[in-house]
Amino acid sequence: MDEYLESLTCKQLSFANGESLGLLMNKQYSIQDLEHIVKFTSTRLKTILKTQFLDYRFCKTFLLSDNYTRFDCDEIYIDDIAYYQPHTVKHFNDLELLMINFK
Repeated sequence: MDEYLESLTCKQLSFANGESLGLLMNKQYSIQDLEHIVKFTSTRLKTILKTQFLDYRFCKTFLLSDNYTRFDCDEIYIDDIAYYQPHTVKHFNDLELLMINFK
């Protein structure tokens, strides 16, 4: 895990956001670290989508799931993923693409 991320207390994590975690300054995190960020911080999903290199599983599990949406502006669709993470789209099958676009 990222040294800085690991050093944060639970309270500090709850206040952490894209700016304080350096996402807006091009800091890259591993998928494992990003999962931790989604689960324990108030970082906007769209910030992660726009600034990090993500894999198909992360996009499907965290970005396209309503379970992790905390802000109204964080609703993410397959079109958003196709734009910011085009390398992941080839992994979605036709049924997933159809269902995701109508969520």
